[in-house]
Amino acid sequence: MKKIVLINALIVSLFQVSCSDDDETISSGNNVPNQAVLSISQESGLSVDLTWSQVVDVDGDSVTYDLFANDEIVEADLAAVDYMWSAEGKEGVVYPVVFKVVSKDGNGGESISNEVTLDDPIIGTWLNTFIADRLDDESFGEFQDVKELGICNDIEDSFIFSSNNNFVFEFYDSDDGVDCFAVETSGKWENKGNQNYLFNFINDVGEEESVEIFFLFEGNTFNYESSDSSFIYERQ
Repeated sequence: MKKIVLINALIVSLFQVSCSDDDETISSGNNVPNQAVLSISQESGLSVDLTWSQVVDVDGDSVTYDLFANDEIVEADLAAVDYMWSAEGKEGVVYPVVFKVVSKDGNGGESISNEVTLDDPIIGTWLNTFIADRLDDESFGEFQDVKELGICNDIEDSFIFSSNNNFVFEFYDSDDGVDCFAVETSGKWENKGNQNYLFNFINDVGEEESVEIFFLFEGNTFNYESSDSSFIYERQ
């Protein structure tokens, strides 16, 4: 009798293990997709082209992609492996922008790509390629190119914006109308959002000054206007 009871117990135990193994196979039978490899293929002004590798699921499942910027979803269920992202018209973009792609197989399997980072578009070295003054200050009429007219205007001014929010501005001036000398101003810059930048520096009379300027980024250039002049700078 004891032997019969023991045999029955073993049979029940084996049956339970078998069922448990079957359940585990079912629950873990789906393999997650491979990780996509994300990269920045081209950067232009406020826009960036993002591309990532096509993921082939080992189970043969169709794979779609979710694109994230700073952990906020940009687009979901993408079938393509490229996306053009732009900060233009977006409120509250915080730089650097960190992108990642989540690959999904439709059965609960997900994998996360590497991350790529987009710095503030102002960071870098810029040379002045165009200066213009208004022909009529009162009516805010057309601009006239004056870069070749002044004794020092044909020498390229430069901006250097660093990732630590420091900037250096160098321009050229003349006391006698013959010889030009370099004048350097340095300080701190801050992105206020919507292409508005705040500059804090010491002016030529030794006083602290703050100026907010709207920069219009287009391709490899940015331009800005004061009340009487217009300037274009090109990225080096």
